[in-house]
Amino acid sequence: MKLSPLLLTVLLILNPAQFGSTSAQDSHPLPALFGTDGLGRSLPEASDVREFRKDRQVGIFYFTWLNLNEVHDNTQIVAKYPDALSTTASPPWGPKNAYHFWGEPLFGYYRSDDPWILRRHAELLSDAGVDFLVFDATNAAIYQDVILKLLQVFEEQRQLGERVPQVTFMVNTQAGKTADRILQTFYKSSHHPKNEYPELWFQWQGKPLLLCDPAEASPEVAEFFTLRKAHWPFELVNTHNAWHWEATYPQVYSYDTDPSKAEEVNVSVGQNLRQSDGRVEMMSTGNARGRSFHSGKIDTRPDAYLYGFNFEEQWQRAFELDPEIVFVTGWNEWIAMQLNHGEGRPIFCDQFDAENSRDVEMMKGGYADNYYLQLAANIRRYQGMNPPPTCSVPTSIDVGGPFEQWGEVAYEYKDHANETLPRDHAGCGNNHYRVTTGRNDFRVLKVAQDAKNLCFYVQTSEPISPSSDANWMWLMLDIKDSNHPNWEGFHFLVNRQSSTPSETSIESCAGQWNWQSAGTANYRV
Repeated sequence: MKLSPLLLTVLLILNPAQFGSTSAQDSHPLPALFGTDGLGRSLPEASDVREFRKDRQVGIFYFTWLNLNEVHDNTQIVAKYPDALSTTASPPWGPKNAYHFWGEPLFGYYRSDDPWILRRHAELLSDAGVDFLVFDATNAAIYQDVILKLLQVFEEQRQLGERVPQVTFMVNTQAGKTADRILQTFYKSSHHPKNEYPELWFQWQGKPLLLCDPAEASPEVAEFFTLRKAHWPFELVNTHNAWHWEATYPQVYSYDTDPSKAEEVNVSVGQNLRQSDGRVEMMSTGNARGRSFHSGKIDTRPDAYLYGFNFEEQWQRAFELDPEIVFVTGWNEWIAMQLNHGEGRPIFCDQFDAENSRDVEMMKGGYADNYYLQLAANIRRYQGMNPPPTCSVPTSIDVGGPFEQWGEVAYEYKDHANETLPRDHAGCGNNHYRVTTGRNDFRVLKVAQDAKNLCFYVQTSEPISPSSDANWMWLMLDIKDSNHPNWEGFHFLVNRQSSTPSETSIESCAGQWNWQSAGTANYRV
């Protein structure tokens, strides 16, 4: 690799950042984030899509029920016991009526009340462009403790200037009673008599939204909420004010006043609906519409589930209908009960394995973050994007000069708050998860350049940790359209080798995780 001389100046500011409070939605539209998944698919840029539209919103089905005392993972069971699909015995399966994970989430078999997880979900979903979460309360359980914890974490982030998704609920079993409990517990509760979280309630037509059959709602619920019935996929027809949460392609839709205009359309990753006729089907039978179902049939290639063919086909229908709301199924359901305790094969209704499941959240191994980035990409295509701000004019930075000189650089990147808070929380089963590696919480980053220098500025929320820490802070650079060797797209790595108080290393990639010296950089803390 032939290298041109590169002088890189890195400035790190010590002072804690100061941030004011903003509304949860003030920073919408989203920043122009970039990303490429394991299949080489990159997020669209502003030039690839329409301008951002405020009147198009995205919700996602969100589950708060992960609190299992034992972990049974279908993917691991089938891999370990080749004849597992011909028996319902325990083992290899869990005890009678036990819930099973279809696979392992990227962040482990977490419990839903883990604040570290809730904070990550807020960041991931807001970065993807999700406007609101739809909590699953369809079985009459409202998961009070978990949701109050989520609201607390989301509000803390919002108060720090973060954009976080808003929330609503979907009810079905004992819909009227469940809706009353939701109203009193979360919206008018003694837990927060002053309505602590008004900025977190997703509003529709001037009032908080609730997915509840109006025929079962009490007068108080009907007065407080805008109501939409939750429509089950037993009959796939266009519906009046009944929102769909699952449907076969090409999806039907819900309308409000004009039957020809879609108010809401569902987009799902997979459907527990039969391949042949769209009737309800258990995910575990092999006859449901899994992740690789498209064009009327299952793609039988072993790696087909990685590509999100079903998900993509459903998004194409949403683009065609262009509704006001896209409701995505779903984010983090993860578990299902084993329903057959007699002869034959095990039965799981809603989730079974990596192919026959419908979660977008990242998994450990398997599809990794493919579906998350696919979600973000298609939200951009649906809602649109505004062009990023024009980069600042060339600016020379004196590494030994005052930090105020960075005021001339107007274009800045703001990172999420509280990203270095530790994780120390019980998971499902005997798992306990600890993360204590977070040190420097970046808040503001800037880049400046002149004819000879690239300069980087980082502001942290707390004083920067000592440079003696192992793997102290790295800066990785991707040179756009470069054909030189790279690691996951990055061509240069700054500060991996030990440094002096004013000078550090620059390395270029020699292929995979192999680096070679390419010069030095000046820096200042």
